[in-house]
Amino acid sequence: MLSSAVLKEIEVAPDSEMPVDLLNQSVAIGIFPGVKKGGYILGGQYGRGVIIKKNDMNKWSAPALFKIHGGSIGFQIGIQEVDLILFFVDEASFNDILESGYNVGVNISASAGPVGRDLSKDPKENIIAYSRSKGLFAGAIISGVKLSFDFEASQDYYGDAFNAKMILINNEVEKMPETAIKLVNIAQNLTKGTYTYDNRN
Repeated sequence: MLSSAVLKEIEVAPDSEMPVDLLNQSVAIGIFPGVKKGGYILGGQYGRGVIIKKNDMNKWSAPALFKIHGGSIGFQIGIQEVDLILFFVDEASFNDILESGYNVGVNISASAGPVGRDLSKDPKENIIAYSRSKGLFAGAIISGVKLSFDFEASQDYYGDAFNAKMILINNEVEKMPETAIKLVNIAQNLTKGTYTYDNRN
């Protein structure tokens, strides 16, 4: 799962790039590796990734697979592909994405993340976005981008017909694939959690 590699890069990113405190303050994270810039005919961007949710015990859920498409992600000149990370900083912003086809750019704002490792004040936006290209993270402004749960990919991945709520809220995934375990444990480590998941827990 490429999402694990992208999330792991937060740990080793230079201090000037991204505040790690965002992970602790966020209720959920969306990780979309290799989001591609669309052409004039297709329009917008397209990519696949995952969203994980943190519960009241600071344990991260199994990943739910999502598609991202349309709208604008503010690609820099000459960049055709980026890794995108979305931090959902409150329950309201997260709950909206449980409805397939929710349009991020219409009902809530998605602002460029602040620079630096320390978050000096609470985020004012519902979703904070970063993009990564050429090994560097930078704040990203996104608008009109649609997130939709990828039911078919999730069914293939887990071998069962879960929906997003079953995975992220109800924690109905009893046995995660090894790639999912790796992702969840990276998130636990980054948020200073002491819980380590394996399929025996």
